[in-house]
Order: sequence, then C-alpha cells, then structure tokens
Amino acid sequence: MSASDEAGPDVEMSKAGDSKMVQIQSNRTYDERVFCCCCRRSPHVRCLIFTFLAVGSIVYLPIALTVLRSVAWCDIGAYCAVGVTYLTYFIDCAFGITSRHLWFMRDAESVYDYVKRIKSVPPLLAIHCECYHYETRTRHITETDSQGNTHTRTETYTEKVTTHTETENFSYDRWEDHSGDITVDIASRRYIKVDYEKTWNCGDSRTENAWQKFQNDFNRRNEKRDTHYSWHTSYSIDGLHGHMLSVTDLSKKSPMLAWRWYFLFSIFLLSYPYRMWVEGIADYAKFTFSKHVFVN
Repeated sequence: MSASDEAGPDVEMSKAGDSKMVQIQSNRTYDERVFCCCCRRSPHVRCLIFTFLAVGSIVYLPIALTVLRSVAWCDIGAYCAVGVTYLTYFIDCAFGITSRHLWFMRDAESVYDYVKRIKSVPPLLAIHCECYHYETRTRHITETDSQGNTHTRTETYTEKVTTHTETENFSYDRWEDHSGDITVDIASRRYIKVDYEKTWNCGDSRTENAWQKFQNDFNRRNEKRDTHYSWHTSYSIDGLHGHMLSVTDLSKKSPMLAWRWYFLFSIFLLSYPYRMWVEGIADYAKFTFSKHVFVN
C-alpha cells in the first residue's frame, strides 16, 4: 500500500471527527451504532461518572482530615470513599470495551485468519438448570455503641440453598457456517474496532423438533427435584472473542495505541480522555458468526 493510499482514510477520519461504520461482512449490512438515549458515546458515560466520583472523593479527603476532623468517623469515611470510588472506576476501566479492543489488537491479515478459523469451529449448544429452595436461618450479631457498650441481637435471614445443578449438551449430526466472508474493507481504514456477535439456527423442521424435545425431556427430568427450578440454554463458539481492534499495519500504528498506555492513563484517572481519543481515530465494524445445525 502506498503512502498516498494510507493517507486517504486518515484524512477522511479527521474530517468526520468521529468513528464511522465500516461494512466488513459480505452477506450482512449494519446500521450506525446507536446506544442508550441515542447517544453514540454513551458506552463511556459510565467511565466519566466514575471518574467524577473518584476525583470528588479525593478532593474531599483533605477536607475531611482537616476541616471536619472533629466529626466522628469522618476521616475513616473519607478513606473508604476514596477506596471504593477508585476501585469501582478501575474495575470499569479494566473490563471496559476499550480495554478489550486494545487487548485483542491484530493486524488486518490476522483478523482475516481469525474469522476464517472461527468459521471452521463447530457450535456448542447446551442447556443448564438449577434446583433450589430457601431456608430461614438465625444469626447472632454483636455491636458496640459510641459509649463502648456491647449489645448482642439475634436476626433472621433467608438463604438460597442449591441442591442440584446439571448441564447437558445438544447432540447434532452436522452443521454449516452461514457467516459469509470478511471483505477487503477491513484493510480500508487504519484502525477499525470490530465487535463479534454470534447466532445459530436449526437447519430444518426435524432439527427444530429435536431441539424442542431435547429441552422438554431435560426439564421434565429435573423440574421436580426441589421447590424452585430455573433453566436456560447457551450457545458458544470455542475461541470467540467479543471485541478486537484491527490495524492495517502494526509497524505504523501510533505508539500510544497500546493497552499499557491505556492502563497508565487509567491509573491517573485519565481513562475517559484516552477512550475519546481512540473513538476519534478508529472506525467501527461488526461481524456476526452464523451457524446452522442439523439432525438426521
């Protein structure tokens, strides 16, 4: 790819000032991203809120230790507020969507290979159940008041008791991949944040009947084991990651675009500005893996 070819996408992105949807799947077309409240940047609003809370608690700490030091428990409460808000903020940073995109950063050719590999992996369909009941129990709690007097009280509480869990995989005879191919557009932008999704379908009516019978037999076998019963089905593809960042040429990417830099910015409560920077330089794409299963 020539230097002029490389400059094209960057110029387009700088004009747009925001990430755009890139169509990278041959048999599907996706609309622009719309999140809660129709705000495209809303996935990072939670980070902004946690940042304000953490900064506020840090600002409050010296006030609590000086101006309000005569108030009982104020200093301990201030330290707890800093710890809780910063920990909450950092957990959100560690498991946020930007963290996951940067952790699975690949060049465009590796994204091709990854999609090809996942398309060749068979789907895993399973059903899970839990049988349980609730028991009322008592416990003794000892408390000390502000005068140093000790009091013991007895309280009752309800506890969930699980008596049985079970998982069973659905057996099928063959499967087909209907995901389509990844297009050359994956290499048309310097940076593309790719979100992977998955769907599955019964390939024919015989398979639909077998899947329904499989669920009915499983539920009938387990639903009377205890007072309460819950169940759900699952669909997984081994090796599938939900998010990935595609880079046309890893050797020419911005040195700041790395998980270690994101981690460093997050430590100093600068995760939100870093996320907005990534949003500005990277486009967006989706790819859905679709599997069809059959029974003979």
